[in-house]
Amino acid sequence: MAPAEAILVLEDFSDADDEHQLDGLARALEALRTGRSVHLAVQPLLTIFERFPAHDGFGLFWTILHMLESIPGAYESDLV
Repeated sequence: MAPAEAILVLEDFSDADDEHQLDGLARALEALRTGRSVHLAVQPLLTIFERFPAHDGFGLFWTILHMLESIPGAYESDLV
């Protein structure tokens, strides 16, 4: 999956209980993690937490958190 497509999946993610959407999110996260474009997805990644503050995406949201933390200095200003 190309980085632009992965970002679209993040932006379109609307149901943290939908198995199909969770599979797509997992594929998008994997594509971003293995590529070098995760810094382009910081804002879309953070908005998932805004849209689903009380959900963990069956563990996938922890993956997002670890991805963000692995980018030194890339997410802090967007988070504030």
